[in-house]
Amino acid sequence: LPKERWQHQSIHMTTSTPSPIRLEPRTAQFALDVRKLIHKVSSKDFLSGDAHELLQASGALGASYVAASEAPSKKAFAFFIRSALTQAKQARYWLRLLDAGEASSLTKERDRLVEEADVLLKIFGASLRTMRANAEPVAA
Repeated sequence: LPKERWQHQSIHMTTSTPSPIRLEPRTAQFALDVRKLIHKVSSKDFLSGDAHELLQASGALGASYVAASEAPSKKAFAFFIRSALTQAKQARYWLRLLDAGEASSLTKERDRLVEEADVLLKIFGASLRTMRANAEPVAA
């Protein structure tokens, strides 16, 4: 998708963070970067089933965030953010299995994407913690 078409949905990581983190473009870029990396790695170095799992997880991560940003309730928001967390963990797992071979530039790119998955995990985890901390107590 062209960047112009992305809605600039945002999420506040914590109450101390004054500006929102623009996650829809960030998660879309993550998925695009994963796809570029897979195309650069030869098929003999990365099993097609593994590539499929990585592609699915990287794309579903962003799709889950989009669904969360449009969720009609806090419960639905939490469900989709937890889904994004799961997909980020899976993408990180499959990236770690990717053997970039001798090409140091591909290894650096893979490591950068693993780091980005870690950052996304922290952002989504902080979002859930903030939501829980701000939850209204249940009346007895």
